[in-house]
Amino acid sequence: MKTWVTLGWSLAALAVTACDKGPAPATEPLRVGMEIAYPPFESMGKDGKTPEGFDVDLVKALGAHLGREVKCVNLGFDVLIDEVNSGRIDLICSGMSYTDLRAQTVDFSRPYASSPMWVLVNTERAKNVKDPRGPRRS
Repeated sequence: MKTWVTLGWSLAALAVTACDKGPAPATEPLRVGMEIAYPPFESMGKDGKTPEGFDVDLVKALGAHLGREVKCVNLGFDVLIDEVNSGRIDLICSGMSYTDLRAQTVDFSRPYASSPMWVLVNTERAKNVKDPRGPRRS
């Protein structure tokens, strides 16, 4: 767990220092953009108002380390990069995978979690599947 928190702090510190305007004063909350709909990383608690999950705990630990309150901002995943680039949020913590296209506009930390993709197929319905890896691109 200590390794995950350390890597998460690296992610957040990199994102905060990469902002054009610099980090917000310590009196302002750290605004963290996330789409709060993907447990166990981020979801709404039983009260329907309080975010919870691994990413939420991670940014709260970062906020405690920085001496800053944390405000989790629930946004659609497709607007997160625009929001951080506009300065309306300070960083993103929402399971965003690295891509070359995304890296053209935002900086990434080292990954702090991995979630490989899997597909489960009913063997009766998949008799005509020749290669489970799917079609090859040239």
